[in-house]
Amino acid sequence: KEGLALEEIAEKRGLKPTTIFFHIAKLYRDGEEVDIYKFITKQEVESVRKAKVILEGPEALKPYFDHFEEQMGYDKIRMALSVLERE
Repeated sequence: KEGLALEEIAEKRGLKPTTIFFHIAKLYRDGEEVDIYKFITKQEVESVRKAKVILEGPEALKPYFDHFEEQMGYDKIRMALSVLERE
């Protein structure tokens, strides 16, 4: 809400950026007002949407990570899935 970058939030709270990604994704999924597209692009969300269909909606993140040949991090995958869950 303060407009801080992910790294600034992590530093301010004494947490790792991946933890902040997880918290932001959860807040968004829970219906909080979060500008999610400050942290992930619409293209990344669409890529995960397509992968979800191809992979038949796995619960774990690893199949997505493997599908993207390790080019999309777990944090981005988790955030994109939060967007898809909320739709």
